[in-house]
Amino acid sequence: MSEREQVKLTETRRKLHALEPGGSEDHPVEVVSSSVIEPHARGLACARCGPELRIVDQAAFVKGAHVRRRVTLRCARCGDARVAHYVIVQPLLQ
Repeated sequence: MSEREQVKLTETRRKLHALEPGGSEDHPVEVVSSSVIEPHARGLACARCGPELRIVDQAAFVKGAHVRRRVTLRCARCGDARVAHYVIVQPLLQ
C-alpha cells in the first residue's frame, strides 16, 4: 500500500471512529461503572496500524447530571493518538 493510500485509509478510519459511540463528547459510550472504562478503552484499535492502544491520560468532569470521562490513548507501535468519551449512568432499578 502506498503512503498516500495509507494516509487516506487512516483518515477514513478516524472519521468512522468519530461516528462510533465514544468517538465524540456528544456520543459517549454509556457505562454503569468507571471500572469498565479502562478495559474498554484499551481494546480500541489504532486508526493507523490497528493494534491496541495505551491509556496516557484520563479526565473526569460533570456535564449535566452525569459524570463523564475523556480518555486519551496512544498507539505503542506508531504513536497515533485517539480520544474516547464515556458517560457514567445509573443502572435502572427493577
